[in-house]
Amino acid sequence: MLRPSRHLGFTLIELMVSVALMLILVGAVIMIFKDSSEVFSMSDAKMSVYQNGRVALDLMARELTSADNNRVGTNEFPLVVRNPIAGNNQEILRFRTTTSWVDTNGVRQSGTATVRYFLQTDNGMWTLMREINDAGTLSTDIVAQYIPYNVNSVRMAAFEYDVPSRSWTYIQPAAGSSETYNYNTVPRLPDAIRITLEFTDHQQRVVRTMTRTVWLPKSLNS
Repeated sequence: MLRPSRHLGFTLIELMVSVALMLILVGAVIMIFKDSSEVFSMSDAKMSVYQNGRVALDLMARELTSADNNRVGTNEFPLVVRNPIAGNNQEILRFRTTTSWVDTNGVRQSGTATVRYFLQTDNGMWTLMREINDAGTLSTDIVAQYIPYNVNSVRMAAFEYDVPSRSWTYIQPAAGSSETYNYNTVPRLPDAIRITLEFTDHQQRVVRTMTRTVWLPKSLNS
């Protein structure tokens, strides 16, 4: 009688093929997981950069639409538009407006005050700060983070309409220079302010430039 052959285990070749297939499968799963993680991470970074910039521009635009350069008594409150140079505490915008803030005691206040936006260095990048001042500093807050430390990352400009020539003038101060609209010297505000800010994330993977043109009320320009 013929006895059936018995397989007592895997041969070396079968074992090597099985291990190779397993390694290929595990490697494919790891690559797919890595690619998916990078995609989600980049998407999250892009969303974070967009939200960071939008909040900053929305706040600046909202306060600019209530700006004025009226004189109160002997005090003047000019509107200053400035482009930064490399360094800390670089002012880019200052004006008087009606706004709200939280004071040093944590109490929410509202009224007319001078608002100052400036850049503060932080870990090789700039942080956009907002300072409220009315007869003394009342509040200093972070508006936006992760602005590349580069003079081209922040560009401020103004638009003025010349009635006699019926033409627009675009005024962009040089780096380190400013344009001042003072009650005595220039008794009117510009027609619009253009703000261009470049944002990135904390790992500097994504860079996005956002621009907002804010038209100032006509009643303040007459």
